[in-house]
Amino acid sequence: MLADPLDPPTVCRDPHDDYLVALAIIAGAELLVSGDDDLLAVEPAGGGLEVVTPRQLVDRLG
Repeated sequence: MLADPLDPPTVCRDPHDDYLVALAIIAGAELLVSGDDDLLAVEPAGGGLEVVTPRQLVDRLG
């Protein structure tokens, strides 16, 4: 199921952030990098999207 960034499903504690998750899924992103606590609390979404902190990304890249 593709998300619609103009009418995104509710997946985040802050509904104003839902469009970011929808856009990342539509773009086929595997990771969404953010320091926002509301986004970081999102469970892995459809399409395997995972939200990580900038530090976690740097650690993964080695």
